[in-house]
Amino acid sequence: MSYLAEVACGDPGFGDNVIRSGVSLQYDDIVVYRCVPQHVLIGGGLEELRLRCTSQSTWNGTAPSCERKLNMDGVDLFTFYWV
Repeated sequence: MSYLAEVACGDPGFGDNVIRSGVSLQYDDIVVYRCVPQHVLIGGGLEELRLRCTSQSTWNGTAPSCERKLNMDGVDLFTFYWV
């Protein structure tokens, strides 16, 4: 058995308002983070973030968080106003 087959990363954790898929935490495994509905990844631009377990037993990034979608004026896009 190769050394890399025995490499494992710790749990990469959960950020706020995220859904994580991927349960295996071994070398070269990937966990995928997506936001709960009506939220976006903090930092923007991505619909999902993938982290990979490296040969150094670390993840190649950190668990993201998501925040509510806001319009240009900072108003929650999912708040409805009744007149």
